[in-house]
Amino acid sequence: MDRSDVYNHSYMPYIVKWGKTVCWVLLPLIYLPTIALLVVYGAKMPLDATVNGIIAILSASFAVYLSEPLSVFPILGTPGLYLICISGNSKQIRVPAALMAQDGAGVEQGTPEGGIMSSIGVATSMFISILVMTVMIFMGKWILGALPDPVVAALPMLLPALFGALLAQQLMNHPRLGAAAVALAAAVRLAQTRGIFGILPFGGGYAPMLICVFGTIGLARIMYKMGWLKEDRR
Repeated sequence: MDRSDVYNHSYMPYIVKWGKTVCWVLLPLIYLPTIALLVVYGAKMPLDATVNGIIAILSASFAVYLSEPLSVFPILGTPGLYLICISGNSKQIRVPAALMAQDGAGVEQGTPEGGIMSSIGVATSMFISILVMTVMIFMGKWILGALPDPVVAALPMLLPALFGALLAQQLMNHPRLGAAAVALAAAVRLAQTRGIFGILPFGGGYAPMLICVFGTIGLARIMYKMGWLKEDRR
């Protein structure tokens, strides 16, 4: 058999078989920490908090769950897609690793050779991630203890800083839409501090996220229809 026959009739069936098997085996294992908290440590899951959390996560990430596999598949191929399903960090780490592996090997995306090299790059990045996380697990406390106090005090601001950087990027790319989104978020925050959402079922903790996400989508649609976004990008 030539290389194409080996790839299509031997390699890919093997990848699909074990990719599905590993994903199905790991799926229930994802819930083990939650089950341990509930069963072993007696943690409680209030219904209102659970509903608020589910709605907030789905409203913020559901579109990503659908679009991300489609957007990265041309780069990663089937083997790489199975790998990111169990490792995560697809666009932040895995896709750059796959691109570097393909570029280093001189192969094109979307080809059998590109798919094989992407799986090698993704797998390598996974081993490196495991190594880094292992070091942080055993040495993280020592590393934090060695950091200056001002640095440790600033660590809780990393996540707000990340969101601020993302907002700044969007403001530079789409200043009109960014300004409208900030105004909407400020209005929602004002309503939240005044307890307006408290009349909603389950306490209404999910309302600010839903309004900001879908409200911004609606604003973007309206502004695009009016032609305000076509010349907005800088």
